[in-house]
Amino acid sequence: AAAGPPASGDDGAKKYEAQRLFDELRQKIGYMGAISHKKVGVLDLFRILRVARTPKDFNVCLQAMNTFYNFGVKLVHRETANRLLAAAMLCKIESEAVELIKLYGTWLEHPPETALVYATMGHFLDQGEPLVVREIAGAVRSDWRMPVEPALYVLAVEAMLRLPDNAVAEVFQLHADARVVGVRLPAPLHTRLLAASLGAFEAALPPEEAGSEEVTPGGEEDDAPNAAGGPEVAGGVAREPPADALAHLERAVQAAEGLARDGHLRGGANAAALCSVAWLFLHLAALPEGVRASLLSAAPPHGIAGFLDQDWTRAVRAAMDIFGCRWGFSNQLPQGFFRALSASSDPQAGTMLEMCQRRFGRFCPVGAD
Repeated sequence: AAAGPPASGDDGAKKYEAQRLFDELRQKIGYMGAISHKKVGVLDLFRILRVARTPKDFNVCLQAMNTFYNFGVKLVHRETANRLLAAAMLCKIESEAVELIKLYGTWLEHPPETALVYATMGHFLDQGEPLVVREIAGAVRSDWRMPVEPALYVLAVEAMLRLPDNAVAEVFQLHADARVVGVRLPAPLHTRLLAASLGAFEAALPPEEAGSEEVTPGGEEDDAPNAAGGPEVAGGVAREPPADALAHLERAVQAAEGLARDGHLRGGANAAALCSVAWLFLHLAALPEGVRASLLSAAPPHGIAGFLDQDWTRAVRAAMDIFGCRWGFSNQLPQGFFRALSASSDPQAGTMLEMCQRRFGRFCPVGAD
């Protein structure tokens, strides 16, 4: 006689567990298809899903679902999509997990929970597949049955920043979309986009303007000190940056406005956010008055345009004041801001840098690579 599957308790029993449970399900249904809904239901499917660990097991699960549909057994349990998604990931059929998130509405009553969707997105992010994360984010964003939450934007932005071409424009489309749908994004996301935009702005400046620049706000040629504490260009004349650099600075203003709009500045900013805002004010003060007014024209007076009178030194002092507080502490201060202070020939920048070194101690990233 042919040897059957190993008996329960053998080392290889689990290998055949899903198939054994499916065979028991078929025996309950019978060859004539006369189903008793008191004996056969979604719990039989859950038992198979619970033991599925291989691609073959997952195919058995899909076969069981197809059997239920053929014999009119409704799968309306709210956990069906969750357990099927978890089984797809456990069985390492990741493409099926993506298809389930995108197309569950064509054959299931309820969507998978967002926590499982975010875990799936995180998995693909760790695997270095940002395009898959973007695909899932787009499916969730367009599905009215799935809530749009900050975690969705955090994961999608992280994926976009990891693309080879660094799709900055698409990242800020996501940032703007969060404002449209009324999603309040976390402060670290705004701060990261602000720092990335300012770093790109400095990289886009011509070499003669990117070093120790000193600019008088408004572009007036006089010997008056810079009231806003901005850098000053040699000769005292503010220069207008090239258009591609201004595009990055415009995105930086958008990110800073997000900090203000979502209550992360006046509502209690941490040191990293305040230092990033100070970095923005430092560059805004170096622009001609007309260019600065144009960049801030879309910002409401109670937003970033009216925060601390756009004085970068006040923002730095505020960061130092709250750095010792639990909610004001941050171990990820923007390196680019302190590099700009270190490279500046402005005595005020040097003084503020020394104060930051004393206050922030080992967390001050001066000289960090």
